[in-house]
Amino acid sequence: MRCLLKTLAGLALLLLAGCQAMVVDAQLAATVTPFLPILSTPTPYLPLHPTLIPEATQPVEQPYLFHDIDFSPGAEEVTLRFWPADTAINRGRPIKVRFLPGSDCIFGDHNACVSHFTDTDNREIIWVSVHSGITGEGQELRHALEGTGINSAGLPIDQVLLNLNSLEETSITIQQGQKRVDVAQVASVIRVPAAQVNDYLSLPFDQALNFAVEDLPALKSQIPPGNALLVVETCGWRMPGEAGGGLVTGKTPSLFVCFF
Repeated sequence: MRCLLKTLAGLALLLLAGCQAMVVDAQLAATVTPFLPILSTPTPYLPLHPTLIPEATQPVEQPYLFHDIDFSPGAEEVTLRFWPADTAINRGRPIKVRFLPGSDCIFGDHNACVSHFTDTDNREIIWVSVHSGITGEGQELRHALEGTGINSAGLPIDQVLLNLNSLEETSITIQQGQKRVDVAQVASVIRVPAAQVNDYLSLPFDQALNFAVEDLPALKSQIPPGNALLVVETCGWRMPGEAGGGLVTGKTPSLFVCFF
């Protein structure tokens, strides 16, 4: 397995609880802004992992709960807010990711694709994938991390990597209806560069998780067996000079993955 260095760009994983990307309608028209990767479009739409379940992974039948917030498909709207510690990222303004938990997610329907499973260490994973294009659920997160240019990121890769570090210093609130919970901070945020997107997306969710955190042993130690993990992923742009892969064209993404 390739090593996924934190200094590489691509996917931001939020350590919350695991969520899984769903398939987007292959007939959607191509757009000029990144959403999440899909084979039939030249721009990214949603990260598409193989359908679960691998032998080592078991489906979870109980409600998709993380800190008593319900991420089950069809549940009430969920809003994640990142509160920067200073002006180093997003000029100090809060960063919002708002979505309806769903099992299908087509750009414009405001749904996130959510999956729920346990890994081989008996960790409950809620895996959420959101669109990052204009008006998409993850647009504010993508813009805060890499800026917005014309068919490109608005910031150089060095600044994007600094922003990943700054995002780890933010505090988090999760709101659903009248219920609001505080999460101390993001456990880790990583970027999967364009050259590794093909490998990452070809793996089932639990293996993709291991792929992403392979070089982050400290992160693994923060997630004791039996604990719940929330993962939020969305797409970013391919940076100038980055190699591509089978699922990556000039306009398809890197990936951001945040762990809570």
